[in-house]
Amino acid sequence: MGPVVAVHGGAGRWSVSPEEEAHVRRALEGAVDAGLAAVARGNAVDAVVEAVAYMEDSGVFNAGVGSVYTVSGRVQMDAGVMDGASGRAGAVAAVEDVKNPVGLLGMCLTPQTTCWWSARAPGSWPAQPAF
Repeated sequence: MGPVVAVHGGAGRWSVSPEEEAHVRRALEGAVDAGLAAVARGNAVDAVVEAVAYMEDSGVFNAGVGSVYTVSGRVQMDAGVMDGASGRAGAVAAVEDVKNPVGLLGMCLTPQTTCWWSARAPGSWPAQPAF
């Protein structure tokens, strides 16, 4: 058996049209495909990051470009991942002005670090392309 990638688009009851449901299902399938392509090139953590980034980019889910506003009218996002093989973990919370919060986890999850970043001061993220 090869790698398996499973994703979910949230919890609760949705009342959507058949067309909207099909759109959501296509986005979930795309996330799985992105994760499987990443695991073929890398490892399980890469698969998770790529699958979640796909979902963040889709605009369908409460993540990335689909995020809802907080009560203060801002978009604040969270992401986290744990590498089961090494036990290392990384997370970001309440981040703003980032297209893909899951992309920040690459800076958190290095061979030397496990970290949690919360909120941010303007300009405080290290330079990192593609997120």
